[in-house]
Amino acid sequence: MLDIGWQELFLIAVFAIMVVGPKDLPRLLKTVMMWVRKARGLAREFQSGVDEMVREADLDDLKNDIGSMTKPGDLTKKVTDAIDPTGELGEIQKDMDKTAKEAIKEKPETAEAEPAESEPENPFKNKSGDALREAMAKEKATKETAESDASSSDTAEAEKKPEQTGETL
Repeated sequence: MLDIGWQELFLIAVFAIMVVGPKDLPRLLKTVMMWVRKARGLAREFQSGVDEMVREADLDDLKNDIGSMTKPGDLTKKVTDAIDPTGELGEIQKDMDKTAKEAIKEKPETAEAEPAESEPENPFKNKSGDALREAMAKEKATKETAESDASSSDTAEAEKKPEQTGETL
């Protein structure tokens, strides 16, 4: 801040003792500290005032920007200009729409004549809670049946092995 080193502080202290004297030195230091505190307080208040003015200016600018964007069509135009400034995407979209309409006009019979490919039925899609519970119960029963079949085949194999080796249980 002021770049005052120890040597300068020592000279100031010696000078203060010689001019003021050791008797009035504590009162002088108290007065100097009071003025330093006031100066810091004023600096802090000034800085907060400047910060507040900057914030208000930014808010006013932001408010004006938002106000200018609320005009109908203005926001759409700005977004369109930002995404497609040359207008090439709009032309491509128009060409694709035109081609699709021509294709639909040329072959309406073939689209109706072709059977739609059926997707495998999803038991959980667009069903009520009861139907979902039934589908889940069926799936669980199928898994239990498969598990019981697997465990019964394991026990049958275990029974065959002692017979083959000649051991008894």
